[in-house]
Amino acid sequence: VEGMRRQVVGRIRTPLVTLVAGSPPEQVHCLLRHVDSLVELCPGIFDDEYRQFYVRYTEPSHIKYLKIAILPKLANPDNAPDIVAELGEYAADADAQMGRIAIRSMSRIAVRDIGGEGSVPSITRRLVDMLDLDVSNVASEAASVLVDVLRKHPDMMTLIAPPLPRAVKYVTEPKGKAAMIHLLGECGEVVPEAPYSL
Repeated sequence: VEGMRRQVVGRIRTPLVTLVAGSPPEQVHCLLRHVDSLVELCPGIFDDEYRQFYVRYTEPSHIKYLKIAILPKLANPDNAPDIVAELGEYAADADAQMGRIAIRSMSRIAVRDIGGEGSVPSITRRLVDMLDLDVSNVASEAASVLVDVLRKHPDMMTLIAPPLPRAVKYVTEPKGKAAMIHLLGECGEVVPEAPYSL
C-alpha cells in the first residue's frame, strides 16, 4: 500500500508543482493545501522541488504564508542550509506575520533535527542573532521559539544564554517577555546577571 501511495503521489508531483508555478492565486492556494497534505502523506516526495516553494514578491500574503509553512516539511540534510537561509531572509520582512511564520519554520527544522550535522547550532545562532534585532516582533518570536529549541536540545544553552541579558530590552510583546523570563530561568546557572535582568 505504501509503495503504491508513493507511486501515485510521484506521478502527480510534477504537474502539481507546474500548476503551483503558473496558476492564478485562488488555484495556487488550493494546490498548496493539497501539496501540504501530500507532504504529510508521503514525506520526502517533494524534497527536491523545494525551490518551487520559495516566496515571490508579487504573490498575495496568504500564498506566501502557506509556502513558508510547507518549506520546513521539505527539509533534509541536503537542502536544509538553503531552506534556512531563505527563511532567514523572510524573518525581518515588513509583513510581521510572514516574519513570524518564517521564524517558526526555522525552529521546526531545528526542533525536529532534520537538517543534518551542524544544522541545530547553525539555526540556533541565527535565532539568537534575531534576539539582538531592534524589531520587537522578530525578537519576541525568536525568544518564543528558542524556548522550544532549548527544551529539545539542552546542549544549546551555551549558545542561547550569552545575549539574553542585553536582549531583554528588545522584547516588548507579552509572549516574548514570558519566553525571555523562561530562558533566563533555564540559563540562570550560565548567566550570572540573570537575576538583575529579571
